[in-house]
Amino acid sequence: MSGNVKEFLGITQNSCTFQGKVVGDPIIAAENYAYMVVRTAVSEQAANGSWMDVTIDVPIITTDPKKVTVLKDHVKDGRELLVEAYYTAWQAEGKAQHGFMIKRTVLGRKKYEPRQQG
Repeated sequence: MSGNVKEFLGITQNSCTFQGKVVGDPIIAAENYAYMVVRTAVSEQAANGSWMDVTIDVPIITTDPKKVTVLKDHVKDGRELLVEAYYTAWQAEGKAQHGFMIKRTVLGRKKYEPRQQG
């Protein structure tokens, strides 16, 4: 078979939605690159058959300067977010890396911080 025969992929989709809280402040590495972790939970069945919530830390990235600005100006530790993203993978310094690239972000409640008296 020839090497230039293309496989028909058919219907495909690379889309995820995460809702949770930001863990730590986003890392703004450049005007076109930011990284953060969103902690979310999923119900999983344990070996004994009972259900339990398991927390998952999801790596979220963006290379869009407008989204970087939103993260820098509005997202801090504990902020609730809904993130629509797609999965991406790459190589960096010979190591496999992966994360979820932001398509759209919806800002939720800020982390509760009691007001100072006085």
